[in-house]
Amino acid sequence: MAIDVCCQGKTRLGLTGPTKGGLDKLPEQPESEEDPSDDEDGKRGKSAVELTQGQQELNSFKKFSDSLLSKSAKMHNLLSELEDFIPNIPDGADKKKAHRTATALEKIIEVLEKESESMEVCRAECSMLNNKNISEKDKERLLKKLDDHLQKTTVQLCDHNGNDSEEPAQKAAEGSGELNASTAPVLHIRRGEVVTYMRPGDLLTKLAEQVANGCDSVYIDNSASTRSCRNAANTGGEGALNRKVPCKHVVEIAQAAVTENPHAHTAALREFAAVNESDAEMGALRVFRKYGLSAPVPVRRVNIGPGPLQQFPYLDFSGWVRYLLDNKRLGQLCGTDDIGQMNILLKEFWARYRAVEPDYELWELADAGKLDLRFTLPIYSHSDEGRTLKKKAFWILSCHGALGTGTAKHVANVPEPPERVQDDEMRLNFSGNTWGTQFLVSVMTRNLQNQHPGSMQTVIKSFTKDMRKLVTEGVTSTDGSIRVWCAHLCTKGDLPALIRLGNFERNYARCPKQSFSKKSCIGICHLCLGGVEGPNNVPLYPWEDFGRQAAWRQTMFQEVPWQDEPEILIGIPTIARAQEAFFAVDVWHTFHYGVAKNFLGSALIMLITHFFHDNSWEAKFTHLASEYVAFCKSRKLTPYITEMSRDTFSFDSDKAFPIGHWSKGAVSSNMMLFLADLLQRLVVGNTNDEKFHLIVFCSS
Repeated sequence: MAIDVCCQGKTRLGLTGPTKGGLDKLPEQPESEEDPSDDEDGKRGKSAVELTQGQQELNSFKKFSDSLLSKSAKMHNLLSELEDFIPNIPDGADKKKAHRTATALEKIIEVLEKESESMEVCRAECSMLNNKNISEKDKERLLKKLDDHLQKTTVQLCDHNGNDSEEPAQKAAEGSGELNASTAPVLHIRRGEVVTYMRPGDLLTKLAEQVANGCDSVYIDNSASTRSCRNAANTGGEGALNRKVPCKHVVEIAQAAVTENPHAHTAALREFAAVNESDAEMGALRVFRKYGLSAPVPVRRVNIGPGPLQQFPYLDFSGWVRYLLDNKRLGQLCGTDDIGQMNILLKEFWARYRAVEPDYELWELADAGKLDLRFTLPIYSHSDEGRTLKKKAFWILSCHGALGTGTAKHVANVPEPPERVQDDEMRLNFSGNTWGTQFLVSVMTRNLQNQHPGSMQTVIKSFTKDMRKLVTEGVTSTDGSIRVWCAHLCTKGDLPALIRLGNFERNYARCPKQSFSKKSCIGICHLCLGGVEGPNNVPLYPWEDFGRQAAWRQTMFQEVPWQDEPEILIGIPTIARAQEAFFAVDVWHTFHYGVAKNFLGSALIMLITHFFHDNSWEAKFTHLASEYVAFCKSRKLTPYITEMSRDTFSFDSDKAFPIGHWSKGAVSSNMMLFLADLLQRLVVGNTNDEKFHLIVFCSS
């Protein structure tokens, strides 16, 4: 993995400039009320050329910033895979080496992202110069800040112990530096030393002159000294290092709106604009509470470790349910606020569910009169791993209703539900703002989980206790007029999340890496015995067999994949003799980040190999990228990636197995649409090759 992106990239972009004074005050443009004469056509042409050059530098600057993030994303994926694998390494030298490698990768990622953030801050500062209402004083202050920033920042390669390493830096600048995870040099930000070849003074000057009209980027100050839910010390968050403060950002937007037209806004907005920027989060919360813009859901505490972790915060889902119940907003959990309609809908839903799952233990409670199915909401929990602002792994637990207001396509096709509920297809919970349909329970960084083993399971234990109470006792509105129950149907997530929640002994990490090993595989699936080996590594239930008569199909739900019952299952009604079914794979996550990446990688490489007649692989990928960007533009889609290379498909050589390498699930969706379009233009009617017709079939 090349590390020359930073030095070589800046050299390639020609980011050299004066050692000081790189951002002198921009010259005032002369005003003229007269139309330009024909004699000035040459000047206008020259101005147009300068604008084009400035725009080209802007694009080059953005590409460089994106390249840093791309390298960071690849390293982060490598780090995530390593962290998932470390628990399976026996204690000893190899495990210590793996931990050291993970630490080195974290340092590399942190510095790459810090440099990228620094660039974005500079771009945001430049965009503020476009504000027509900016005062001369603010303009001078901003220009000085930018110039100081340029003179104080430089990037230099150092080894991971912090010692200067000029020779690797020189190699990287020449394009010959290679990164090895165990011996990798780490990029460091040096302050107070000016190195002229790293100075982008001329570039930023042009950006300030040519910045596009209407840009709403704002400069966000360093927030390390502000105590908040994002940066309170010893909370397990990464906020103390964050440079961006969302509350301050919003306050600045409010200030701009009020300044532009002081009398056109409400008293609430004017009060919000007056919030002290140095403590924006607390001030914003105070205003939100005053005007009824915050939900009064009680914050619970649980002991997960020493010190402040004895009071680790989380939210009971029952608190959310009571809040929605009191405010007559149960539609955010079932799709309708009307209690009568809800009763009809839920009665029909549970009748259908009973026909599909007759062994569900909830029926015992209903038949005994311990709950009313007309008032019982079907609920899913969802585990996912997000990223902090520093791109560190961040576990998120939330809940949402199984029923909702549908999808955009379904609503367009069926604007009104049918009169007979028996004819109602019932709407999924996909449309609408996710802030209004997904309800947060807890968050926790991966670092905190590693430092305090069992901390996540402690939170899960409290969550399960609350969900057990919701299905056995229910929750009553504050005025006592209505009571509802919630049935926890299942928990969803990607495979790593499900493995941690269910303590699975059988999981994908057990997949044999060699044809023979000392220890036989105990299985790779939590639902069946696929992959289980007998003596001498003989596969008893080959997991690669996808035939209708595959041996593993007869082993579904025969043996539970855990030794101790998972906390999330204790006391919760499940399907008898099929408790494993409670752990459901997140279909969209699995497709966007798994199946689609594998399929798209192979399909697109085959297409450009046979139908793109460019002279080199680099030219083929450039051709493919231009086709993709043009397609997204025609469909009004955000492409997210505008350049492609071998790295985009992990295609290091002609013998490599191609797989998509991007971090946003939306790219997979866009790429599938693009592939279908490409197949119609290149394959359909143009070839009889069965392989390509299979790709067409799978893409349609």
